[in-house]
Amino acid sequence: MPVRVMMGKFPAIIFIVCACVASSCGRGARLPEDLSRAESLLDSRPDSSLIILDSASYSESSGRYLYASYCLLRTFAEYNAYKPGIDDGMMNVGVDYFLKYGNRDRKAQAYYLRAVVREDNKSGNQADWANDLLLATKEVKGSGNHMLAAMINLRYAVVLNDRKWYDASLPYLEKGLEEAEKAGSLAFQVTALINLSHRALFLGDENKDYSEAIEYANRAAEISKGDDNDYARALYNLGACYSRNGQFDKALECASTAVRAQERLFREGKRKARVRYAVLADAFRKMNIPDSALFYAAKEMEASDLIAKLSGSQLSYIVYRDLLDDKENAVKYLTIHNEIKSQLEASQQNDRIIENSVEAGKADIRSSRSRILGTAVAAVLSLIVALYLIVRMFRRRLRNRDEAIERKDSEIGESKTLLHESESERSELRSVLMFKDKLVMSLQQNPRYLSDAEWGRLEKILDDVCNRFTERLKSSFPGLTAAELRIAVLLRFGFSGKQMAAMMGISPTSVTKGKQRLKARVASALPDGTSIDEFIATF
Repeated sequence: MPVRVMMGKFPAIIFIVCACVASSCGRGARLPEDLSRAESLLDSRPDSSLIILDSASYSESSGRYLYASYCLLRTFAEYNAYKPGIDDGMMNVGVDYFLKYGNRDRKAQAYYLRAVVREDNKSGNQADWANDLLLATKEVKGSGNHMLAAMINLRYAVVLNDRKWYDASLPYLEKGLEEAEKAGSLAFQVTALINLSHRALFLGDENKDYSEAIEYANRAAEISKGDDNDYARALYNLGACYSRNGQFDKALECASTAVRAQERLFREGKRKARVRYAVLADAFRKMNIPDSALFYAAKEMEASDLIAKLSGSQLSYIVYRDLLDDKENAVKYLTIHNEIKSQLEASQQNDRIIENSVEAGKADIRSSRSRILGTAVAAVLSLIVALYLIVRMFRRRLRNRDEAIERKDSEIGESKTLLHESESERSELRSVLMFKDKLVMSLQQNPRYLSDAEWGRLEKILDDVCNRFTERLKSSFPGLTAAELRIAVLLRFGFSGKQMAAMMGISPTSVTKGKQRLKARVASALPDGTSIDEFIATF
């Protein structure tokens, strides 16, 4: 039935429907005083938040919204207070409700909480945890809750850094630091600076320049002096930077102080993460003190996670090989190291990361469309009610024309918004798919000479993800040689000159000359002031 006919015949029904919609949109927006106080203390005093929640009495009979809020806040408080064995069942009550009915902040909290609690409880897998964090970053975009935005962006950046996806982690680190500064949270600022330092440390290996990493690490140490836990984290990271830069005495001093502080905080229950010993062990190794190096390497291997075991076994192998000339133990720890490395590679090269990231992207697109549609429906209903009160003052023809214009404008705006957001999501998915391929991940960490089959695979990835990249390039510049095409492929993936040299079996100087020849080949299409790297990256 046309809208104007409904207005003429059923004005009271339309008014009632709109009133119900407005009422339901506001339902549950305000928390009772006890839950509101508990939420305000979640970050600064989670133990006090738990005391308030313990004295509260909420159950399923209290109503779905109140009980779900209680479950979500209680799980958050237990996690922030380092309580072991958090109840998945209670968490799921809050998470499931707010993923379905919550606003964007609550949905972001729900995704984040499900990721970190399941990671702590070792339930699910790394791909699921990472995808929940990715979805949380999508929901928290544009949020006025700076603390929540900082926490979520930084946690996801840490996941990317752990996988050595440093290019992908940078925007999340920068966003996390920006939000932490707006929130006035020194702890999150320290976390952001430490991970920016970690990223700069890895990238500095290419030219042995660690000045940027040390600068970030010093900033983190400077602003964290008022908090023992943050200061210990910052000092440990600063020790790693000094060690890589050859300043072994400073590295030993920072790492020793950090480890002692971490051990004390862990004993007092003020530190949730395990104590790290790798930097201290490496500092003793570089100072030629093998007994201490082996002692702390063994403590590093006692950890449950594979990355720590890998570091500890590698340090033990190097000490026995280089400092003690003990071939038997060197072989023993090399074998252990290789076994752990194989386990780690198998866990990190999980195909589900790609599949789940694609599904996450699709879910985000669907969610965006639903939000736009819901907003449009609410706006149209409100407009109909307002127009109904004034249309009797105007002639029927003028009224119908105005309504038609309004609807067309709304449809055009919706179409443009949907088109822009869909294109943005497709671009992000293409980037994710490119850099999560097993071969690409392997080459980013350990570049090596490529076979013809592997070259073919890289070209196929680009053709599938980047709209027939190699076909378009060869068609636009038919004079390209095979070597120039391979350089273009590696540039499109963002590999460094040193990595490209290893994969092509030539010297870095030859790579530079090859890039110059490629630039000359495409000069006719190259805008003034644009480098060959920029041109290929956007082709």
